[in-house]
Amino acid sequence: MKYLIYTRVSERGSDWAGETSCAAQADECRRYMAQAHPGSSEVGPPIEDEFKTGTNNKRPGLKSILEECNAGSSRWETLVVLDIDRLVRSMEGYVDLLRVLQKAGAALVAIRQDVDMTTPSGRFLMHMLVASAEFFAGQNASKTRDKMLWIARQGMWPAGGCPMGYKRAGVKDNRLVPDPVESARVVAIFEDAARGHHITEMCRTHRLPKNTLIKVLRNPIVRGRIVYGGVDVVGLHPPIIDLETWERVQALHTVRPVKDHLPRPSRQHYQYLLTGLVRCSCGRSMSPATCKGRHGGKFPYYRCQDTIGCSRRSYVRADLLEMAVKKQFTQISLDTTTLEAIAAGLSERVASASRDVDQAAVGAVAALAEARIRRQRLLDAIGSGQLTGAALSDVNGVLGELSTSIAKWERDTENAKRVRPVWTVEKVMQAMASLIKSAEGFGDNPAMMSAWMRSHVRTITPRDDGTWSMAFELPGGSTSTYQWHPLGALVELIFRVEKLVA
Repeated sequence: MKYLIYTRVSERGSDWAGETSCAAQADECRRYMAQAHPGSSEVGPPIEDEFKTGTNNKRPGLKSILEECNAGSSRWETLVVLDIDRLVRSMEGYVDLLRVLQKAGAALVAIRQDVDMTTPSGRFLMHMLVASAEFFAGQNASKTRDKMLWIARQGMWPAGGCPMGYKRAGVKDNRLVPDPVESARVVAIFEDAARGHHITEMCRTHRLPKNTLIKVLRNPIVRGRIVYGGVDVVGLHPPIIDLETWERVQALHTVRPVKDHLPRPSRQHYQYLLTGLVRCSCGRSMSPATCKGRHGGKFPYYRCQDTIGCSRRSYVRADLLEMAVKKQFTQISLDTTTLEAIAAGLSERVASASRDVDQAAVGAVAALAEARIRRQRLLDAIGSGQLTGAALSDVNGVLGELSTSIAKWERDTENAKRVRPVWTVEKVMQAMASLIKSAEGFGDNPAMMSAWMRSHVRTITPRDDGTWSMAFELPGGSTSTYQWHPLGALVELIFRVEKLVA
């Protein structure tokens, strides 16, 4: 039986190297499997989620396990954990996890509870244990909330990072005291706001995002109050903004409530086709926006979201950019010179990747032969009785590592034997024809055209010379194409967006 070990430590786990450490949990699981299943072998190193909560399944290690099960690529048959609450602490998460394991035909072993999911009694016991873990997790969360509310009622800051302008009085001290540097910054922000400066102007002056700046201006803690979880009391900390300045700022920067029955005034009616694909030269995504024209009317735009760090803050008309992108796809199939350049570029990348893989394969073949010799020597020593007692457990660990290494090197050598994809002008032409044909009939359906764009276009980025760079993927490549190019057969195209002529 092949098994995989999973370990987890909570966000506030112990510092000592006891049972709460991931390494200690893995050692305990190995000892149990060696006694209960002598012929079992561990597959790969343990999956660790260090300092992660168990109340949900949003953990990197657990996500990788679930993805393996869903893809059917798992090389293990049993998932081994020290305690069930190391794996999951909510009934909802347990149900999702159990569904994935059962679909993949994998078993679950919890050592401390002696749970075997292959029997009805084991499944019933697992339900009871998870329900108990969820109950106690809820109890702990309720106690924590009550404690935070009690701290807030005493006029102290309950938890989390301190608001701008303050810091804690000391370690494990919830009282707030003004921070010399940050408090001066908050005072300067309120002085500018009291003079009537616009929010965007203050964002650039004080180098703060808009939401952060608005949160500072509306936080009553700067006038000496603690507002938390429905509690609104006078705090023990001194205010850094006087009441007159506070009221003036709130009057100047108030937000009018929006009635429920009225539509959103900034609602977008234009169907943007390249949402999420257009990026500014600074690297940030460009979001859809609408701008009023000089002579009336509204025009759709893509603009950079970074209002602080971006020096250029790129803007581009959405309809003109989308028209230029569609035009490029049509022109490529008719331009023989461009097709030849695409075929030459793809062939060069395949040749470069082939050289790297061939070089790595030489080392993999030698390492594979050496690992097989070491494994055979250890197996011969075990068969002749030269290794007994405690030495066997160490040898089992070495054999597991060797098995993992051998499997990896076997995959590397097998990949090196795969046929390299060949890109010719005819093949590129066929791929472009297939790409254009798949978009036929979408002209009157913006939703379908947007989905088609997101399926093939990777990024669209402005260049310093005023042109635009579009990276898209050619369809119709063989499976080996994706092996040599992790992102597929990518093509980069340079084009220009023509300005609207009156």
